[in-house]
Amino acid sequence: MSYQKVVPIILAGKRQDDPLSEHFQVENKAFIELKGKCLIDWVLNSIEGTQLSEPYLSISEFQKELFEKKIQNHSYKFILNNSNESPVLSCIKALDLIDEEKSLFITTADNPLLTPQIIKYFLDNCEKENADLIIGVVNGQDRFNTNQVDNFSKLKRTWHKVNKSLWLSGANLFYWSKKSLPNSLKQILIKLETQRKSPLAFSSTVAKIDFIFLLKYFFQLSSLKECERALSKTIGIQVKLLILPFPEACIDVDKISDYELAKTLLRAD
Repeated sequence: MSYQKVVPIILAGKRQDDPLSEHFQVENKAFIELKGKCLIDWVLNSIEGTQLSEPYLSISEFQKELFEKKIQNHSYKFILNNSNESPVLSCIKALDLIDEEKSLFITTADNPLLTPQIIKYFLDNCEKENADLIIGVVNGQDRFNTNQVDNFSKLKRTWHKVNKSLWLSGANLFYWSKKSLPNSLKQILIKLETQRKSPLAFSSTVAKIDFIFLLKYFFQLSSLKECERALSKTIGIQVKLLILPFPEACIDVDKISDYELAKTLLRAD
């Protein structure tokens, strides 16, 4: 993988009425402290531990000065968005701003368990795939095959139960090799984003294109390849799901329980 041809982007926009930000009394979830560092510091450190170029922070234009004040020990650029823009719209804007010859590596600011090893594994395997969009996922069944089984057994995620041995959850890692995105696809991407926490609603949207897939998904009789085909048909570009051998990769800090689990796992390291 030629890392210099990949542009890293960290989605760090402030969500309206974020209970975690309110609990920790911070202006943005990215600034929640975990073991002496802000959540976004963990992510920036991991990107800096690879050969990737200077990352872009995708944030609300109203928080630019705040980020400049809070994050002074890293080199980065900004992608500035309206305060109500979704992560998908932020990615679409990034596609328009970034050099056409480069691909995008996208993650989120609330991903403190991300490591250089995970990033390299993801990107090196993305290079082997022939796809426009590659989504990093974790198989929930793998969390029981680890020396951290006691901790991972407490993991609460939205699991897409593809079949009895394959429960998928997103890892907030994305690789875009598409140089542009047709306007007709933007709305469906936004819709799928809002439904990501509801497996039934998500699969129902996909099923409008592939009803047979919905039946197989409902009865947990589907496969990884069938999920990829259904997503590709729905979105209109080639989609691949890349299973990561790192159960911790799907732990983003959305809830207090996520925060406590991340703190426990970082302590274990």
